[in-house]
Amino acid sequence: MKKLIIFLSIITIISSSHLLGFPYDMYSGMTGQMTLGLTGYLDTRNVGAKYKEVAFQSPIYLNYGITRNIDIFAGVLPISYTPEIGIGAGTYQFSIMPRFQFMEGLIGAAEILFPSSKGQNFGLNPQLHYLGGLGDFMSGFINIEVPMYFDNPLGIVEAVRLKGSLALYPGSFLGFSLLGIYIEYHISYDFYGEYVSYLDHLGLGLYLAFNNDATFGINLSPFVNQVGKNQFAFGFGAWIYYAYDFRKLLNK
Repeated sequence: MKKLIIFLSIITIISSSHLLGFPYDMYSGMTGQMTLGLTGYLDTRNVGAKYKEVAFQSPIYLNYGITRNIDIFAGVLPISYTPEIGIGAGTYQFSIMPRFQFMEGLIGAAEILFPSSKGQNFGLNPQLHYLGGLGDFMSGFINIEVPMYFDNPLGIVEAVRLKGSLALYPGSFLGFSLLGIYIEYHISYDFYGEYVSYLDHLGLGLYLAFNNDATFGINLSPFVNQVGKNQFAFGFGAWIYYAYDFRKLLNK
């Protein structure tokens, strides 16, 4: 019993650490009660037969914290440009995802996906998110996803994805932890193609917060994606995030 108490105490300390960095293509901690956030992406990557053409995607996501342990994310504007079809919805979909925090740093989620362009299907993507850290110097993120599409003739379960990221804040030694550098890696098994994607995503990133509570920040990341058994595409991603805590209005 004593060992269990010590273990839970360590987990609580690690998970409650001041986590400022956010990976490029992963979910992190809870939004915060009565806080509304907006994230705008600009994502470019090589496409086409020989991956020499460039596609742009700029989806917009909203997130709102209902309570400390419940929040909801929504993909509201999945806009993209590809040389073949021009402006369209691209690979992103309209989505809504409620999340619940079971314990500090351990979050369960269910993302509901809606068709937003030709060829997309209604889907469900159950997820598990975990984050922890060591003080202000380092944080780690883990996401597990199992996207499922019920109208796809290839099967229901598309893939199983494991995403991980490690972020360091070198300025924390000087009392400045608003700048983070991170590495992000995804591995997956594609049930439709029947292969393991060992390089589903690999990227290095830079995160910069403009205020002390990290409610306004930017993220920059060059990356490589495996798009087939022996096919790879390079890209560059950036996003900007802003959140507002409406409890500030109540306290005035």
